[in-house]
Amino acid sequence: MREELIGELRLAEGTIEVRRYAWTEPELLTFKRDNYMLSRLLTGTGRPRPFGWWVPRVSQAVPAMQMSVVAPASPVSVAFDRGEAVIVSCILHPEYFERATGIEEWTDEHTLLCLSLRSPLISLIFDRLAYEVTEARAGSDKLAEAFVSALAVEIGRGVERSQGERRPGQLAPWQLQRIHNLVEDESSQRRLTIDQIAFECSLSPRHLMRAFKATTGLTLHQYVSEVCMRRAMEALKQDRYPLKVLAAKLGFSSPSAFTAAFHQAVGCTPSNFRARARLH
Repeated sequence: MREELIGELRLAEGTIEVRRYAWTEPELLTFKRDNYMLSRLLTGTGRPRPFGWWVPRVSQAVPAMQMSVVAPASPVSVAFDRGEAVIVSCILHPEYFERATGIEEWTDEHTLLCLSLRSPLISLIFDRLAYEVTEARAGSDKLAEAFVSALAVEIGRGVERSQGERRPGQLAPWQLQRIHNLVEDESSQRRLTIDQIAFECSLSPRHLMRAFKATTGLTLHQYVSEVCMRRAMEALKQDRYPLKVLAAKLGFSSPSAFTAAFHQAVGCTPSNFRARARLH
């Protein structure tokens, strides 16, 4: 296995890292840590996840939907396939993580629940943390601290939701997963409307928006917009399209509308972002 540290950000609660890994042949590794390590795969390959998790007392590999957790003194084995992956990891002190999540005693059940969590907020937080690490600017540490706190709280809530019954007014698990699949579909060249997503979930648009906010803490518009900006940043880093073409592919009415939305979300224009990416 080859490993490259792309960037890191040290916080009072721990460290955020972005690393690139490469495997020339399948490999099985066992992780045992003193801190909590929360990780998410950043690379969008369109293929199944390049690794599976073996948790003690579970006889088969379990894929990670959005994230994985390795807890202190709780070894987890990971089977890696051939290929490359870019991974963002939050390595957090046990006292902080347990206090923030409200989970005082982490078990193998918690590890399994985290592998199957489906939360748009978790995806967005990890993506934003990776951005603050790789594009570090003044205030990145303070912003990252806030995102880490939000991540821990959302993990605690997600575990609680998975262990208990769905509250009235919230989305069913299949509906949340359907929304996630629709919005995160990297092969799709269309920008979905609220009406289209509502139809796929068998809900009215108004009910969908209320239920999504009650389930995730985000508005559906925020989630769709954040995913759109993430795709824009990836395309700008790889210098795929002229801005006019990229704006049209992302569903914006004009390049100026795309530039305004990008600047509001990221803090700089698409042209400036692309110029900085070329320097790295």
